[in-house]
Amino acid sequence: MSPLSIWALAFGAIIGWGAFIMPGLRFLPGSGPIGACIGFVCGGLLLMFIAVSYGKVVGLYPVAGGVFAFAYAAFGPGLAFVGGWALLLGYLCIIALNGTAIVLLTRFLIPGVLELGYMYSIAEWKIYFGEQCCPVKHP
Repeated sequence: MSPLSIWALAFGAIIGWGAFIMPGLRFLPGSGPIGACIGFVCGGLLLMFIAVSYGKVVGLYPVAGGVFAFAYAAFGPGLAFVGGWALLLGYLCIIALNGTAIVLLTRFLIPGVLELGYMYSIAEWKIYFGEQCCPVKHP
């Protein structure tokens, strides 16, 4: 793989496709371009606090292990255990979230291809066999 391919893979794994799809589908129609820009700027400023905090912690505890090692050094083994499990469960949830995102992306790129075998409806969401892991709302 080329360095550009590795960078693109890492960027896609970190950011995800929702950062590019959600503004056009959710933010712009509801708040307009100025409201969406204000929201992105506010979110970016809040994330800067997290980035600065990580920078400080990495400087204080230059060890391998990431968040678990930082929690262990700062709070001890008990809270590091809880934090480590929370991090693991968060990562596992992201796998399921990305799995359903593939179905949504397929629905937008190739409409109707997965809508085979109507199964049932829940709260006006039609569930099809082809996309059973991800309910699709139809107008």
